[in-house]
Amino acid sequence: MTTQPPLDLIAAVLEELAGDAQRLYDGSVGPEQKEERTFWRCQKNAFNKALHYFSLGVRLTSTPSGGYTVPSASDAGATIHRCWKVGGVWCCSCDAHSFHWHTALIAGYEVAFERQYLAEAEASAEAIVRIEDVELPFVPTPDEREYERALITADVEEWY
Repeated sequence: MTTQPPLDLIAAVLEELAGDAQRLYDGSVGPEQKEERTFWRCQKNAFNKALHYFSLGVRLTSTPSGGYTVPSASDAGATIHRCWKVGGVWCCSCDAHSFHWHTALIAGYEVAFERQYLAEAEASAEAIVRIEDVELPFVPTPDEREYERALITADVEEWY
């Protein structure tokens, strides 16, 4: 059973994703990579903003349909953004028509959940390995049982 990832794991994932986007942005140089640079700039800005708002206490709330609601960070209590997945891509009810901090926050949660799940699965696998490493009691084969019976019979005959 996967539990909610710790808040520090979600923050670490958001920071890592922002760093990855920054490195890819820095690596896309030259006039022929203008669109790529714009893409990675939007990614790094979205993850940095998601990390910032997450550190201020903004949290996702899951919806029955599998989506999320995200409270507005700029206008507290005013706007709730509803996010849902279409074909594997997160969409948001706000006016941003591209990847932005609401969907970046969801991506951070998804990666954190995945890492938490893998950590729990690994811990379960280690528990299974530990059980297998336990020395099992000796179970004689049929030949060994016959040998034991012969020894017991010989011992019994000696007694009488």
